[in-house]
Amino acid sequence: MPTSTDAFASPPPPHSGPNDHGFGLIEVVLAMSLIAGAYLGVLECYQRLFLRYGQLQAQMTQLHQQQNQHEMKSRSSPQNHHRKQARP
Repeated sequence: MPTSTDAFASPPPPHSGPNDHGFGLIEVVLAMSLIAGAYLGVLECYQRLFLRYGQLQAQMTQLHQQQNQHEMKSRSSPQNHHRKQARP
């Protein structure tokens, strides 16, 4: 005679045979590794991009400073000052 707990028992799991169409562990691991590899590739690309951007910004800053120093030297040189006064 069935007891009251037998009525609420879960059915036995279906037989998993060679015709099982579910995902296996190897497929899940393979998919996760492909996704992780693509993600890491994108991160590396962005890292190189931002590194190059930082290098270009440092070069631009250095060039601007050199240009400013050159302009200040050329404006304060006495040769340049006399040439401007010579022209009436």
